[in-house]
Amino acid sequence: MRIQRRPKTTWPMGRTVGVIFVAWFLISFIPIVIAGFGFNFLPSTSWVDSTSSFANIFGGLSACLLTWVFWRTRKVAAKGSLKMVALLIGAPAVGYLLGRNLVMYSIPIMSAVLVGGTVDLRFTIAAIDQPGTKRCRTPVELQGMPLLFPKLCRVPQEFRQKLAPGDEIVVSGRGTSQGLFVENIRR
Repeated sequence: MRIQRRPKTTWPMGRTVGVIFVAWFLISFIPIVIAGFGFNFLPSTSWVDSTSSFANIFGGLSACLLTWVFWRTRKVAAKGSLKMVALLIGAPAVGYLLGRNLVMYSIPIMSAVLVGGTVDLRFTIAAIDQPGTKRCRTPVELQGMPLLFPKLCRVPQEFRQKLAPGDEIVVSGRGTSQGLFVENIRR
């Protein structure tokens, strides 16, 4: 009786590149998980300003890479299938966001967790009259902040009433000069 073995699974670009790709993908999701669980993280405005161009370039390269990976593995879906068309259209957008997240958010979050200490960062108020949401009942919108973390949440109402657009606040917490997890707010 002869045992038939399944054919060996081959990775489209090799196992090492596949592992690197999966690690990049998971690290890029850290900010989305942090925001989803309601942690009050703020990247510093200096980090956002200094890395914005690089984040956009890295996002573009990531979009190209992810599109190429899906194009290369197109044999998974039948030609002309709706699934493959959706993957090829969605891959650039997802790739861009993941690449940008890695530079703009994941690096400051990981440095805050791994080597962060108590730090104070200055931010400028953009708006205080924004309506609250289920996750952020008393938001204070900050100037120059990127899309994923544009506001400061859980600001006490009595402190919020003393603020006006253009005012500067000092935010303290665990982190680095790249960003912090908010613990305290003062003027």
